[in-house]
Amino acid sequence: MLKNSNTKVMSNNIRINWEIIDFLNDKDSLIYSFFQQTEPLRQKYLLSVINSFEETDHYWTNQFQDNYVSDCFQGTTGYSVVSNSFSPTYSLNLDTITPDSILIQTSCWIKGSDSELKFVISVESEKSLLVYHAIDLNKQIIENTSWNHVYNYLYYDNSADLKSAIMKVYIWNAGKNNILIDDFNVNLSIEPHDVY
Repeated sequence: MLKNSNTKVMSNNIRINWEIIDFLNDKDSLIYSFFQQTEPLRQKYLLSVINSFEETDHYWTNQFQDNYVSDCFQGTTGYSVVSNSFSPTYSLNLDTITPDSILIQTSCWIKGSDSELKFVISVESEKSLLVYHAIDLNKQIIENTSWNHVYNYLYYDNSADLKSAIMKVYIWNAGKNNILIDDFNVNLSIEPHDVY
């Protein structure tokens, strides 16, 4: 669902002018030839996890049975993140990952808003916090009373530190109001250095 905050600029029709209608290339696949990239991307997907909150998922910590609610984006249950607390957290030990750059992508559906919502991706070792990437979710929330899709991502290129590193993904509700979340998704892929 798309919503426009400035309906005065909207039109009933969308004009489309096709510049290319055929993707003919005998040597390469259609997508690569269209984007003028002749070799396939060498990205390797390692992990795709989704917490739909339909039942307790033992891979996620900080889940409390009392926080499961019937108000959800899809399915039968969502999860309430009470004020001044953290959502369920997905943690993964990165010590088995090969020494390439990694891309961490995460998203979820959220309902309700407060001024202090952060979507956090962190990588930490036994001795220190290696990276802490928190974005302000209020910049992504369009309507407080409806479900909104929010996301965060992090390119992590310090591959020497992966031996003792732990990745954590969560939402930090430092505000005064409870929020609802559903379909919390985490994807992890390897990004070779020469792709960028």
